[in-house]
Amino acid sequence: MTPTSPARDGARTPRKLLALLAAVLVAAIALFLVLDDSTSHEPSTDVAQARDEVGDAAAAELASEGSATRTNVDAIVEGVPVGDGPAVSDARSELRGRVVDRRDAPVPGATVELRRGELTSFSVLDLDVSRARDVVARAVSDANGEFRFALERGVAVDVHAEAPGLEPGDAWRRFAGEYVEVRLASGFRVHGRVTRASDSSPVADAGLRVFQLGGSGPQERRARTEIDGTFDLRVPYDERVVLEVVPLVERSSDWILLEFDESGEAHQDVVVEQGVVVTGTVTSATDGLPIAGAIVGEGWVYRRTATTDTNGEYRLPGFGAPGLNELYAKASGFGQAQVESPPAAVDGALRVDFVLVPARRAHGRVVARDGSPLEGVLVAAVASEDGPEGQRIDWKWDRTDADGRFEVRDLSRELRHALMLSKRGFATRVYDFPNSDFRDEDLDLGTFELGPPALVAGVVQSSDGSGVADVDVSLKGWNADRDRLSRNKSRVGDFYVDTRRTTTDASGRFSFGDVAEGEYQLLARSRAHPDIDPVAVSVSEGEQRDDIVIALAGGESISGRVVDPDGDPVVDVFLNAYVVELRDPSGAEARRIPNARTGADGRFELAALPPGIYGVAVQAASSRSGEPLLGTMVERVDSGSTDLEIRLERGATISGVVRDTEGNLLSNWRMYAHGADGARSGTRTDANGAFRFTVRPGELFDIEVQAPTPSPSGPVVVVAGGGAAGRTIVARGVEAGTQDLELVMP
Repeated sequence: MTPTSPARDGARTPRKLLALLAAVLVAAIALFLVLDDSTSHEPSTDVAQARDEVGDAAAAELASEGSATRTNVDAIVEGVPVGDGPAVSDARSELRGRVVDRRDAPVPGATVELRRGELTSFSVLDLDVSRARDVVARAVSDANGEFRFALERGVAVDVHAEAPGLEPGDAWRRFAGEYVEVRLASGFRVHGRVTRASDSSPVADAGLRVFQLGGSGPQERRARTEIDGTFDLRVPYDERVVLEVVPLVERSSDWILLEFDESGEAHQDVVVEQGVVVTGTVTSATDGLPIAGAIVGEGWVYRRTATTDTNGEYRLPGFGAPGLNELYAKASGFGQAQVESPPAAVDGALRVDFVLVPARRAHGRVVARDGSPLEGVLVAAVASEDGPEGQRIDWKWDRTDADGRFEVRDLSRELRHALMLSKRGFATRVYDFPNSDFRDEDLDLGTFELGPPALVAGVVQSSDGSGVADVDVSLKGWNADRDRLSRNKSRVGDFYVDTRRTTTDASGRFSFGDVAEGEYQLLARSRAHPDIDPVAVSVSEGEQRDDIVIALAGGESISGRVVDPDGDPVVDVFLNAYVVELRDPSGAEARRIPNARTGADGRFELAALPPGIYGVAVQAASSRSGEPLLGTMVERVDSGSTDLEIRLERGATISGVVRDTEGNLLSNWRMYAHGADGARSGTRTDANGAFRFTVRPGELFDIEVQAPTPSPSGPVVVVAGGGAAGRTIVARGVEAGTQDLELVMP
């Protein structure tokens, strides 16, 4: 899996960053609310699908080693009495708020920091950049727990608060004009033990990562297991909390959704499998010589890595974690290479050889409008292209020196890049690389000027004129001279360089700062309202556009509850609505039909529905006991229905492996189980060629197997057994409940 739209896994982020970062997440995953006092569920298809939501960057940020926070305080602000603050401050250039404990009592004397990152409204494909935060202001809460800061409009900051004896609290992506409440508490406990599946022995020094699904900030809690495999840590939240274990040698765990008891504790033991050992060489495409010091890793975030020796050889143990089936390789002076779908292991081992193409570099200079050099400008070269091997990305960066000069190295010659220029106090600009021969080793991009930033701000309102909170707002566009180097309209870099995202505050307000002159489109999307057409916005340099009103149309909703056969709620199961008939069908084709996910009480709401009759589809899930539950379809539901109860039936499983005639297990192959009634369940084989379906008990199924699309010849060479791509076989009459089914590809 390569980065893709914001939607999936902590290891796959690129375009997946749009699905979650673009649609649901605004970036990404990690931790948000600090709750109370204290701190086990096996991985399920629900959590795997939730990972698919999170991803594009969000999933990326979740896989990183934690944020780097630099102290570079532009202003130290003393806490001062500010009186009783309204829900949202009227001071448009001021960020105000208070620090409270779990009982909403004020916390005086708390240290409050504003932390600011770069390009935070964009989907950034470099963890060093996306996770880094500068401390730009600091204050101490007053006797009422309150604080305030002068703040540039349109620029997102994270508010971090600490006080002795309490877990730190954070409020992510806040803007001038808001009133922020940061809650501190003693935290919730997560503890357990990690052991090996082979002999139940303890796994020492395994990495632990605990985060919150759907959180809007990059924070997470990390720890390592003790010598006896135990772990014990505290987190500031107890809803939709996920644990991931990354051992040094064994395979990483899936994302495990934790369950907390009444005392605020979650006990979760984790058993890890041996995983696959990947070996191979990394060589140069120009002379075939080995590359020493090259890094090979899992996913584009290189979650688990190995380094080549003097012979260019590497050994990477523990490969094959759920939801992560891709390998990347990089080395200084070379472009990055990837394998999207490596073959399955043979006897627990897999060989993948990489051939790296020498990279090119780009250099230039950045100055202000008066010609003076600008130091510290973030200069990023960004590429994103889809191909047979999946999404290919490149994201390299540098900072300008005292003379304003930069040099971005290790750029892939096989991808076209766009250049992003960002510095606090100036407009962010984008320029497509010239259409030169990719074989050029060196590109002189010339001199770039940065000017004052514009502001694009406004409010999102419902049909009655009231502001709508928590609406996803995107601003798509670029500076007017973006194509000055390329001299054409062929855009590169995808949404990573042309789309910013934010969320409306409690009053429905939104703002984008650092905007360059140009033509833009604003789009607001809300689960509670039908989609509307984008709003065109023209911006001149330094202009303050803060009068924009986006009006959302009304809609109806279907709400209810999903339960198991015993009437217990089914948590984190996805639902989709499908049109059966509309009362007014005009324009319905352009409207998004929403989805929903059940909460802790099993409740859901499918909102933003044009009035009419709908079908409601519920995906297969797991009950609290871990037994499989069948998906279902409610065929006719009125769009005004409330308290709809959907009861899922118990299911059965069909599991096994797929191999070729030589005994090689086949990974990443598509599989479908076809029932007699025409119903179909889909899955893919994992890194060990294994598969598992949830099906209706007591019935027979036809199993279809499809090979993945073959990879073209290129700089990446995969050496291992495989099966003929494109083949399809069907095993007929397989009984529900069949385990250890072996399918052999001819």
